[in-house]
Amino acid sequence: MTDEPRYVISDITIRNDGDWYSGQSRIENKSILLYFKKNLYSDINGLFILNQFGLKTEKVYIKANGPVLKVTGIREDKFILDNEEVLDIALKEIVMDSQERFYIVIEKLKAWGILTRGAVDDLRDRLTREGDIYFWNKRPIRRMKEIPWFFG
Repeated sequence: MTDEPRYVISDITIRNDGDWYSGQSRIENKSILLYFKKNLYSDINGLFILNQFGLKTEKVYIKANGPVLKVTGIREDKFILDNEEVLDIALKEIVMDSQERFYIVIEKLKAWGILTRGAVDDLRDRLTREGDIYFWNKRPIRRMKEIPWFFG
């Protein structure tokens, strides 16, 4: 039987460009970032990193001011995320912000992920443009002035 989880409000923030920070310091250690991203969840209180130490559990709440995950590529009709997850692209909606950056919803997190340049390059054969309107799999891409990074 495990104890009730301990709740921690951290100083970890995801900035608008998708970089992760602890206070004012950018988190650059790739193994730490991967651990955080693989253990990222959401509940009614927000986004949190779930840490487990034997029977002890800790929910470390973070603040998202930008995309929580990155789509690094597209392979065989799957989005490849930077937390090593793979998502089916069949029914995914892609949206675009005012700077023409592309995003998808990460449903389990109730948050947005950004498509990296490499993912957009992989997407090119499914992406068309007529005037100011982009189309993804022949569906118009919705433009959003402001992305609600967490909407849970």
